[in-house]
Amino acid sequence: MKNNVTRLHLSKKFPCAREPEFLERRVNAYYRNRVQNTWGGGHIMRGRIPDKNALLLSSNDYLFVANHPAILKAASESILQKGNGLLMSGIFLHGANPLLQLEQNLAAFMGAESGILCQSGWCANTGLIQSIANEQIPVYVDMLAHMSLWEGIRSANATAVMFYHNDPEYLERQILKYGPGVIVVDSIYSTNGSICPLQEIADIAGAQGCILVVDESHSLGTHGEQGEGLVVSMGLTEKVHFRTASLAKAL
Repeated sequence: MKNNVTRLHLSKKFPCAREPEFLERRVNAYYRNRVQNTWGGGHIMRGRIPDKNALLLSSNDYLFVANHPAILKAASESILQKGNGLLMSGIFLHGANPLLQLEQNLAAFMGAESGILCQSGWCANTGLIQSIANEQIPVYVDMLAHMSLWEGIRSANATAVMFYHNDPEYLERQILKYGPGVIVVDSIYSTNGSICPLQEIADIAGAQGCILVVDESHSLGTHGEQGEGLVVSMGLTEKVHFRTASLAKAL
C-alpha cells in the first residue's frame, strides 16, 4: 500500500507526457493483433508459475545449473576473497588482473590468439562488426544469423547482403557479384538448431579473400573434445578470423 501511495504522489508531482496519436495507434494495433487475436487475450510469455522442481526451458541457463550449490559456493567464495575487482573496461587494466587472466584462459581454451571479454554476446557481435566493416565493405550474412549480427551491420552503416540459410553456393554467387567482404554465420543457429556447413563456408571465404566471423554461442561448451566449440572440433581455427560466443549458454 505504501508503494502505491508513493507512486501516486510522484505521478502528481511529475506528470507524465501523453504519447502522440501515431504511437497510441501502433501500440493498440500490436495489442489487438498479437495479444487479442493471436494469443486469445493471454500472453505468450506468461504461463504457469514454475515451482522449485520445474525445468525452465525458456531460460538461457540451458543445462539448469546456474543455481547448483557448487557453483553458488564457488562464486560467493571468489567475491568474498577478491571482491568485485575494478569495475571498468579491460582496456584500462594492466599487469596481473583476474579479468585479463580470464580473457587469456578463454582464448587458450578456444585455441585463439587472444580474446576480449565483453558485457554480453550481443555487445561482442555488434562491437566486432562495427570494428571491421563500414559502408564500403559488404557483409554477407546468413538469413537466420542472430539479430545481434544484423544490428552490428546496421550500426556500422555497412551493406547487408543476405544469403539463403546454409547455402554456400548462393553465398559464393553473392560474393562474385558484390566483391570481397565479411561473412557472418552462426556455428549452430538458435532459430532452428541447424549446424552451419563451416568447412564449405571457410573454403569460400579463403578463395574469395573474405573475412569469416563465426558466432559460437550455441556450440561453445557442447562441441569439441572439451567443449571448445565447432570451429576447433572441425580444425578450422586457421580459416576463421573471428569467433564470438556467449558465456550465458552452456558455460
